[in-house]
Amino acid sequence: MVKVKLLNHKLTDWQRRIIEMLEQGIEAVLPTKLLDDQIELNRNKLKVGKESFNIKNKRIFVIGLGKSAKKMAAALEQKLGARITAGVVVGVQTQDQLDKIEFIQGGHPLPNAGSLTGAQKILALKQKYKINKQDVVVCLISGGGSSLFALPSPGISLREKQKTFELLIKSGANIKEINCVRKHVSQVKGGRLAQHYGDALFLSLIISDVVGDSLTVIASGPTYYDKTTFRQALGIIEKYGLSRKIPDSVGTYLNKGKKGETKETLKKITPRTHNFLIANNETALRALGAMATKQGFEPIYRIDSIRENIEVEAENLWLDFLKLLEVENEKSSAYIFGGEPTVKIKGSAGLGGRNQELTGRLLEKIMIDLQKNGANSGFYQRKWGLACCGTDGVDFIAQACGGLVDQEAIKRIKQQKIDLNDYLKRHDSYRLLQKLGGVLTTKGATGANVGDIGVLVWR
Repeated sequence: MVKVKLLNHKLTDWQRRIIEMLEQGIEAVLPTKLLDDQIELNRNKLKVGKESFNIKNKRIFVIGLGKSAKKMAAALEQKLGARITAGVVVGVQTQDQLDKIEFIQGGHPLPNAGSLTGAQKILALKQKYKINKQDVVVCLISGGGSSLFALPSPGISLREKQKTFELLIKSGANIKEINCVRKHVSQVKGGRLAQHYGDALFLSLIISDVVGDSLTVIASGPTYYDKTTFRQALGIIEKYGLSRKIPDSVGTYLNKGKKGETKETLKKITPRTHNFLIANNETALRALGAMATKQGFEPIYRIDSIRENIEVEAENLWLDFLKLLEVENEKSSAYIFGGEPTVKIKGSAGLGGRNQELTGRLLEKIMIDLQKNGANSGFYQRKWGLACCGTDGVDFIAQACGGLVDQEAIKRIKQQKIDLNDYLKRHDSYRLLQKLGGVLTTKGATGANVGDIGVLVWR
């Protein structure tokens, strides 16, 4: 079971209740549970969701990529056992043990040598085992796959690809924009992985960490057709003022693609390629809400909608909070939200991640409201708590998965005379929450990854 804790601080009973909601949300999207629900092997029939496939006399190969890849592979080995011939997955390290499937540790948020090795080994399976139309390839896809599984286009080095995406991440580009560029400087994204395996029966089991669940965006769509173009990828580079900052090799390759001198991404998948979405952000939020109900709170959902710049999203959430506090005045409520905001780094950055920063920004708004309105503030005499958490257990830095604040944080701000705005301007949310006793941790990767979840509770 996943355990969420406060780093170096004991939990109050009130905080424990909030954390139990987060834990329930994460538990609902753990790969073991998902594959147990979605996969069924009955002699020569492999059932995935509501569809069934005849696998009589067929070899089964397993490939995978993403933060949940190793846990998904372990769960699949439990289900299929000796029916698996071989496999390779690339992802983040977990404690799971694999027998038939080889695991390669990749890099995130930027690809590393392991990402490259993993991609090469996954592609090499086809030739090594002469995989053909008589075989089945089960592909396990989860968020983070864009970085963890990487094979740059010819003429582009791994370091040049790393630099390009470091620039894009810091520019404030959203995930759809970043992945559009990724697909156009890759040999495996934008449908090319499924294309590589030709006529084999290809079954992709996908856990979404992307707002909107677009299969062409999750892990940069390695098994799905792509509607974006080289022209659009160049437009994104220009939009964020990166034309003169990206490596020459990347700019040259994108321009060749724009002129039609190199092949576009895959625009049509074969009838033997099947993609199954088995979980998303809403899966976690509904489970979080079920726990809130169990604890006596009325859940109010804002499903899968946090997707813009974090300052904009903090403002939108804050306005929602104020309206709800007026309408739900007499109720114990839990406002539940999720998605994946973007952070535009201005100047040098401190230490933190999306969830920690969103927690800090919302806390600042609560603090300002209390100072401005005093006893008229919706937060004045209520018991309240706010938590934001990455379901993967890693909020950009390994030691934190998010943040949790309540009335105790307000007391510490006053006692220590902490300038919230100064920390937030420097994107130093981790050190801010350290001072407030509000750093959440799972002590490493959970194996789940459906984006971020959050909750504001009050009574």
